[in-house]
Amino acid sequence: EQFYCPRCKRFLPDRYIIGKCPRCAADGAKGDQCESCGRWLEPFELVTKIFIAYYK
Repeated sequence: EQFYCPRCKRFLPDRYIIGKCPRCAADGAKGDQCESCGRWLEPFELVTKIFIAYYK
């Protein structure tokens, strides 16, 4: 599953999606890894997902 940005009309890389880690509940976990607990993630696992950057 890839996330699509309707604003830039592109699919976004996992690292451009952040949210809360489902394992340790740390804020700011990126779409592929939580830097707090080290768990590898899939972007759809994140809680409260947001996009952190847009392509131009």
